[in-house]
Amino acid sequence: MTGAFRVGLVLALAAGCKAETLGVDVPRGGPEAISQEDLQRDLWRLASARGPRAAQAHVGRRLQEMHLLPAFGEAVHEGALTCAQKDGRSGKGVVIAALSEGSGATGRDVPAAVLISLAKAWDVPRPPRDTLVFCLVPGEAALADYAARPALPLADTRLVVTLGPMVGGELRAAERPGIGPAPRLHLDTALPPWAGTAEDRMERLDFRRLADTARAAHDRIVARLGG
Repeated sequence: MTGAFRVGLVLALAAGCKAETLGVDVPRGGPEAISQEDLQRDLWRLASARGPRAAQAHVGRRLQEMHLLPAFGEAVHEGALTCAQKDGRSGKGVVIAALSEGSGATGRDVPAAVLISLAKAWDVPRPPRDTLVFCLVPGEAALADYAARPALPLADTRLVVTLGPMVGGELRAAERPGIGPAPRLHLDTALPPWAGTAEDRMERLDFRRLADTARAAHDRIVARLGG
């Protein structure tokens, strides 16, 4: 990362605007587009959001900045769900869902911020093979709400990827019970002792390592889907 790039991103963070608006050349698409600066900015916005609706609004706005389309007709919000999609070519789809729950950064805010960064990794001109649906879901129990009103028919969903509590560290992957006929892969990390306590704040996070974890999540999804 060049000195000019770092300076531009610092200015963007300080001003609360996107680096692109300052004329900074920001990588588009791929795991290299995932940055610790984006994660830090989104986590700050999510941590300071006044309630779940404000967090939903931020995630919906950011997903649409990645050139995603509303997944519920003309809306990105359906009750407590927030979903946006990038249309693919195959007629099949993949759902990537952040399970945002609890009151701490690791369980509530980090999965949502990683979701936004993954959407940025797929922000490329060429349509993907499969439609990609990026969703913010308020916890494991709310997956039943998604199953009741899916953005894509579950019969056409090749895979559901859920993102659980995370800090910077080694990514863990586990098969979980599917959603209807769609298989499910759950990604998370081991958590430190302060997770879920009053110390569970974004200031405790190592954003460089968290960016590496988000890139590992991208690569794991690509490998599972076969490219």
